[in-house]
Amino acid sequence: MIRSLVPVAAALAAAACVAPEIMDDGDAGAASLFDAPNRLFMGVEPSVLGLTGAPTVWEVLAPIGRRSPEGLEADQRTDLRIRMEGDAVRADIVQSGLLDDAVAAEQVRLYLRLDSEGWWVANAYVRQKCRRGADAGAWTNEPCP
Repeated sequence: MIRSLVPVAAALAAAACVAPEIMDDGDAGAASLFDAPNRLFMGVEPSVLGLTGAPTVWEVLAPIGRRSPEGLEADQRTDLRIRMEGDAVRADIVQSGLLDDAVAAEQVRLYLRLDSEGWWVANAYVRQKCRRGADAGAWTNEPCP
C-alpha cells in the first residue's frame, strides 16, 4: 500500500463545526493552511462532492479536479497534499483564484480508507475563502455572501 502512495507523495503541490469559526492564513503559508483543525471545516457527505469509492486514491480524487467548469483560466490554482495517517490517507485539496464572484478559494479535506474493494471516503470537510462581506479574505465554514 505504501508503494502505491509513492507517486502520490511526489505529486504534493498542495469533526463538523457547531458554530462558525473564521481563520485567516495570512502570511502563515501552506503549512498552516494544510494543518488547520477539522473544526474549522463543515462536514459534508462525500457524494455531494461527487466522490465515490474507487480502486486507487487518484480515482477517488478525480471528481474534485472536474468541479471547476472554467478549467484553469486566469490565476486559478490547485494545491494538493496527500499523506498517510495511520491506516488512512488524508488529502487536502485547495483550489484558489476561482472564477466565482463570491468564493475566492475552496479547501476540501478528505479521509480515505482502504478495504477489500478499494479506497473510499470515510469523512469529507469543506471550507471557503469569501471575496466579500465582513470576513472577506478569511477562511470560513459558512456560505459566502
